[in-house]
Amino acid sequence: VGEHYGWWGHPAVSSRATTEEHAKDSFQNLLFSICRFREVTARYPAKITIVGFSFKRDRFVGLHRAALGFPAAQFEYEG
Repeated sequence: VGEHYGWWGHPAVSSRATTEEHAKDSFQNLLFSICRFREVTARYPAKITIVGFSFKRDRFVGLHRAALGFPAAQFEYEG
């Protein structure tokens, strides 16, 4: 989809883009995305920024981030 619509802007971006296709809820979306990042880069993310609906902010910041023990200072939610 990104390639079709020319969203990458730089050819090197498309080679680094990946997907996670197994999550069934928002917690798994976050957890499995961290795992996929580790699988692809051989390291854990230093910072996570989530873009979503504003009504989901408390769920991600207050519950999911805390449950994973990810540092609050390295976690952002936009939306």
